[in-house]
Amino acid sequence: MCEDQYGFHLFCKIFWTFWHHLSFFFLFGLSFEEYITHSQNSEYISFTFCLLRRSVLFLCT
Repeated sequence: MCEDQYGFHLFCKIFWTFWHHLSFFFLFGLSFEEYITHSQNSEYISFTFCLLRRSVLFLCT
């Protein structure tokens, strides 16, 4: 049980680091917001990203 939790936390930490770098890359590399605004499903995409980010924050704390 504890090993599974540790494994999950490790996965979560790796995923969170990846997500942080990904958002950092989008912020300075690509203009991700510009991509969202020009997309037809802009509301759906932004909602999905928001939901994903909130769920990861909830799971990793």
